[in-house]
Amino acid sequence: MQAIPQHIGLEESFVTTISTACSSAANAIMLGARMIKSGQLDRVIVGGTDCLSKFTLNGFKTLMIQSDTYNAPFDENRKGSI
Repeated sequence: MQAIPQHIGLEESFVTTISTACSSAANAIMLGARMIKSGQLDRVIVGGTDCLSKFTLNGFKTLMIQSDTYNAPFDENRKGSI
């Protein structure tokens, strides 16, 4: 299996990975926009995803923002962020 840059023929271009949990896609878009604005690149391909792995969940647990009940994002009495 090829990595995405090699698969689409961009292996000689600037390629980076941003891993900032749920803000990864937004940070990738901002980096791409800054690189275009500064004249470093003419166009960019950006995207993001985040998986809920044990590592990610332990990070939320360490921050003490993980709910101990079912997810209720719009409930006035919700607990935690996830």
